[in-house]
Amino acid sequence: MNQIIPIDRLRNLVPAAFADAPHAKLSDNYKFIPTIEVIHAIADLNYFPVWARQTRAREGNRDTTKHLIRFRHQDHVEISYEDRDKQFPEIVMVNSHNGASTYRLAAGIFRVVCENGMIVAEEDCGDVRIRHMSNEADFFRRVKEVSCKVVENADLGLKQLEEWKQVPLEKPEILGYAEGVKELLDLPAIDTESLVRPRRWADQKETNLYGAFQVVQENLIKGGTRSVTPKGGIRRTSAIKSVDKDVKMNQALWRFTQACAESKV
Repeated sequence: MNQIIPIDRLRNLVPAAFADAPHAKLSDNYKFIPTIEVIHAIADLNYFPVWARQTRAREGNRDTTKHLIRFRHQDHVEISYEDRDKQFPEIVMVNSHNGASTYRLAAGIFRVVCENGMIVAEEDCGDVRIRHMSNEADFFRRVKEVSCKVVENADLGLKQLEEWKQVPLEKPEILGYAEGVKELLDLPAIDTESLVRPRRWADQKETNLYGAFQVVQENLIKGGTRSVTPKGGIRRTSAIKSVDKDVKMNQALWRFTQACAESKV
């Protein structure tokens, strides 16, 4: 996630972004605007693709299925060693050409040290949907307006992260936070101690709400967390690869953490 994705590579990662027609099931009222044109529009704002994936689909739907692309400002793509502990705003776009979603733009935050992408909860910092039935000129004007707003909202998200650093947590409270996340996401089988175990030494020093959020979010996204099967066996969780699960988990976790912060004030 520390370089702009070349167009040829992007085409391999998200072929649906290069669709030349919508799914055949859609009506004539559907206004088809290829994702690649939106990518070019966001590039006019100096934001470029740095990460992308699309939902697994059958062969006939592969070129129109839901896809997610993260954009970062060109000044924040190649990040120096000195900036390894920083976080940078992103634009997160979700779209499909099969009727499964509108164009959706949300605020994202990228944490350099773990190469993890967060997505800010919509009620906190903006999550805007743009319908496929818009007039084309109005559509691209709206895309650029919303993209600028999303970047502003991501900056607000960065401020929230700083506020979470000011909420100290003792070990029992960190475990309680993780238990709340498990209940929220319906993940009772995950071992709580494993869920809050940092992947790097530096994160062990973050004994606050921010640190708990970062560790739990990374462990959920990347998988490998200890889990107990219904028969009492032990297995490791899988990384999240679904577009929908990525967005829903990230925003639900952000929302829950903000509620925890407010309850501690």
